[in-house]
Amino acid sequence: MAVNFVNPHDVMYFNSDLPGENIQGKSHSLNIARAPQDEIYSATWDAPLPSTRSQSLDAPGRPVGQKIYQAIQDLMVGQWPDEDRRWKALQDYYFNAIRDCDLRVQSVLDILKQNDMEKIPLSFSMLIMVSWQGIISCEAREQLLIDNKIIFRS
Repeated sequence: MAVNFVNPHDVMYFNSDLPGENIQGKSHSLNIARAPQDEIYSATWDAPLPSTRSQSLDAPGRPVGQKIYQAIQDLMVGQWPDEDRRWKALQDYYFNAIRDCDLRVQSVLDILKQNDMEKIPLSFSMLIMVSWQGIISCEAREQLLIDNKIIFRS
């Protein structure tokens, strides 16, 4: 059995504009959207923004590919003003998408267990094997699944 999840990797389509604001949203080629209006996505996190966030893409030692990637991102999902508020909203959305995905993984495992199917070999896409401070690490999650004979290491 294989189980695949897209989140949290669709974070790139996050609309950072405030309600009634049209800065990022005025020029984009792909659909962008705000966070869902539900309990999971309403959480905010007291986590610092990366210290390198405002580093110039032209700074010595930065791969030119990063600047090219950012130019493509600007065309696809709109250009972001470099504002802490926007980056904080994106970071909160990302952390909440990880939580959302973790809860969905848990629901799959619960259903398997309720149906005496927990020994079926599973393949979870690496897209869900993400960790951040405060959430179980990839290694700990994998070990927990192995210890409970929910997945088997080949």
